[in-house]
Amino acid sequence: RQYMSAVDYEIRSLELPGRLPQRFSVSWEDVDKHYYESPIIARMNEKCLFTDQVREITGKEGTDASKIMDICHMVRTEIHWNGNYKLLPGRSSQVYKEKSGSNADINAIIASCLRTAGYQAEPVLIKKRTSGILIPQLLEMRPYDTFIPRIETPSGKVHYLDGGSPQLYLDILPTEFIVSSARLLRKPGFCQWVDLTNLTANTASYIIKASLDENGNIKGDISAKYTGEECYSF
Repeated sequence: RQYMSAVDYEIRSLELPGRLPQRFSVSWEDVDKHYYESPIIARMNEKCLFTDQVREITGKEGTDASKIMDICHMVRTEIHWNGNYKLLPGRSSQVYKEKSGSNADINAIIASCLRTAGYQAEPVLIKKRTSGILIPQLLEMRPYDTFIPRIETPSGKVHYLDGGSPQLYLDILPTEFIVSSARLLRKPGFCQWVDLTNLTANTASYIIKASLDENGNIKGDISAKYTGEECYSF
């Protein structure tokens, strides 16, 4: 549908001499305002459900990355992913009561825990790759499928993760989420586009130790090392 041959016209505004300009369409700022007023921000701002556990984790020695992952794994042991990807999270108290939730539910709870731990956590809105390409130049009123938290440490280091991923890693996202245009949701006027395609060094390297005998046969061993998304795919 995105690649069909067609011309689609849309009247965005009308400006006539001596009259005030009239607007007929929305802008990305309007879309930002719509989602900023949605339950996403409210749920991420809810009181942390695991204050004692978070304090215990942050009180230990370790890097910010290790503490972030410890908090995420702690949440995942308490609340299991039900296999659904959603955009709007439910109330954390209800999710905790049911002990399971969508990736949006888990991401909102993780964000509230990380904020309690002293990290900045903000939502990044994503249109999944199977839903089509999100093109910033072509406005959509409801383009997003889900969101993940963007985490910033006191040192300024930025990380991304998805609490609903079957394999939970820092900066390693499900293939569906590796998109070049995602929307960092902040107060209207301060939102921005982010690229999620190159968060880590994604490499596959091979070392071959082999010998060639007099009959032309090669025998030996191959060692492979995967990092980043290559490791996740493997």
